[in-house]
Parts: sequence; structure tokens; C-alpha cells
Amino acid sequence: MIDDLLDASRIESRRLTVQPRVVDLAALAAGAVEQARETLPGAPIRVVAEGAQPAWVDPDRIHQVLDNLLSNAVKYGEPGREIRVDVGPREGAVELAVVNHGAGIAPDQQRSLFCRFARTREAREGPVPGLGLGLYISRGIVEAHGGRMWVESAPGETTSFHCLLPREPPRE
Repeated sequence: MIDDLLDASRIESRRLTVQPRVVDLAALAAGAVEQARETLPGAPIRVVAEGAQPAWVDPDRIHQVLDNLLSNAVKYGEPGREIRVDVGPREGAVELAVVNHGAGIAPDQQRSLFCRFARTREAREGPVPGLGLGLYISRGIVEAHGGRMWVESAPGETTSFHCLLPREPPRE
């Protein structure tokens, strides 16, 4: 929790640092999923990637984003349903998406999910604890890479969180 509060403070003050290098995002996702299987037992998670996907990212920070998205997918998804991590090319970048089945997120609540301390009405009223910092921090990390993050959700069906990350370093 302290690390999350520190990261939130760094994002707010635009001092969050990333140390990007060329990384195979598909391999990074596979490693994050393997680790998640240890901490999230019983959650069926599958990586779908179109071969190696080089990206210009800080592997530790993107692993942090994946940890958050996978944890949320397990907490808020339908128990026992497969969670999918998709990695593939898009618009000259690399797209990373975490998809789960479950109650979904109402359209009127989707935009505020990425705000600091934001949680859906259902999450606030339900049994799952949380501060509402995970998605705020994840978006801040993705944006620090020059990427963007968004959610797509069909209530009662699927929810997917997408990250579009650079393939190469920014041109000077």
C-alpha cells in the first residue's frame, strides 16, 4: 500500500520514472502470468500472442501493470472462467489486453475508473477490498512510456483493459 501511495504521488507530480529498453512483451506477459498463477491459484489464465512482440518498455513497470490487471480480472471476474492476456501489433505499436468474463462495468463508470481512489459502485458496496489506486497507477505507468490505456466492457459479458505501448524509443 505504501508503494502504491508513493507511485500515486509520483504520478501526480509527474515524477514517475521508467527505464525502458527493448523487451519481448509477449515473453514478459507469459512470465507475469506464470507468477500470477502462484499468487492467484485456480485462476485459468492464458496468453495469446502473435509471436515475439518487441516493445520499448520498462519491464518492471509493465509487470506491475500486468499484476494489477490480472489481480482485478480474478477479483471481479466470474470465478473459474478463463482470463486471457492478448499481445499483438497495432498501429505501429504493441497492444496488451487483459480480458475477463463477469458482471462488467457500466458505461457511465468506465471513464472515472482511472482516477485516483476511484472504484465502481459495485466494488465499493461489495466484499472486495481496495483503495482505487491500481488503475490510476497503471495508467500513469503506461502514459509515462508514451502509451495509452483504456477499458472496454459489455456489462454481463466481458471486460478488457487495453494498453498501447511503443515499439521503439521516441525519435529525438
